[in-house]
Parts: sequence; C-alpha cells; structure tokens
Amino acid sequence: MRKIFFAVLGIAALITIFYPRKKVANIAPVFNKSIEVSQTQPAVTELLENGSSAPAQGDRVFTLLLEDIYDAHPWLNKLPIDTSEYFIVWELDNNQFRIRLKMSSQSSQAVKDALLQKALTNLKQVTNDDLTDYKYHVMYLD
Repeated sequence: MRKIFFAVLGIAALITIFYPRKKVANIAPVFNKSIEVSQTQPAVTELLENGSSAPAQGDRVFTLLLEDIYDAHPWLNKLPIDTSEYFIVWELDNNQFRIRLKMSSQSSQAVKDALLQKALTNLKQVTNDDLTDYKYHVMYLD
C-alpha cells in the first residue's frame, strides 16, 4: 500500500513539473462603471470612445486617468497619514478626506474637537493646502 502511495505521488510530481502550462489569452480591460474624465485629458476620452481592446490602450487609459488624479490632488502621494491618535485617507469616490479618530465616539466633545483640530492641522501641513475646498468626515473606533 505504501509503495502505491509513493508511486502515485511521484507520478503526480512528474506531471506537475513536465506538463506544459497553457498560456492565458490577453483579455481587454472592461470598464463596468462610468469614469469621470476631466477636460484636461481629452486623450482619455478619445481612448475610451474608440473602445480598443488592446491591453496597451487600457494601460494608457489607466495612466492618463492616474495622471489626471495626481494633477488635481498633488498631495495624494503623501497620504495616508497614520498616527497613534488618528488615520487620514482621501476617498477618491467621494472627493473628501476620511479622518478616523482612534478614540470612542463616547468621549467628551472637547476631547474629540481637540483631536480633530490636531488632525486637520497635520493634514494642512502635509498637503500644503488650507483645505477650504475639501470636505471631510470623521469616524471613530466604535
């Protein structure tokens, strides 16, 4: 019984090693939801309208969209901000900051306001922006 087990195991190992693997066909990217494209990137609109199935075109669309996002938000590469008291990220879908204070929502309002102000001050320093054009929402641990 033991010999049969090891024989089957050996055959399985040889098949795994020497059996040629099939290559996966190139699959064109599919955009399932609408993509907002700014007027500063007309090339993106052109590529999306042409509907080319070449992977290189999909890569180009992605690169142009990413460039557009970073042009609009040059401080994005400085996020997230993670400290022992709060965590700040940019929500691209909602165009706002999410500030998670690492405290209970049951804490006193004065403590919550002080920590929020500290987080906003840090965010202003990191982004070099007064943040008047941006929204944010605050979350708590619980």
